[in-house]
Amino acid sequence: MATSSVEKEVKEAQRELWEAFFRHDIRKLDSLLMPEGYVHTDIDGNVFDKKAWIAWVTRGTPSPVTSYEVTDINVQFYRDTAVLTARLAIPGQQIRVTNVWVKQHGKWLRLAYQATRIAQ
Repeated sequence: MATSSVEKEVKEAQRELWEAFFRHDIRKLDSLLMPEGYVHTDIDGNVFDKKAWIAWVTRGTPSPVTSYEVTDINVQFYRDTAVLTARLAIPGQQIRVTNVWVKQHGKWLRLAYQATRIAQ
């Protein structure tokens, strides 16, 4: 299943999600997450389901992050599931992230996220 076009689809879904998060686009974020079973583990070890994470993002203000760089992107496929890992650099922080994407009804949706701060 891991063809170049499928890998591009997953990377594009991930890019859209990062852009929506940094723009504080709640509607877009919601549309990119699995409706049931979503698990989000943030950089401080807090664990949220979809409803709680969307509520947390909604209560916040738009992200102060004005730029970010993504490197070391790797995508592994297991049938209709993709595991995307990457290094995310934002001003003052380096983060290693793991994202689990599932293709459902022809659309890639994020099922799980985990972030780890990289010591500098």
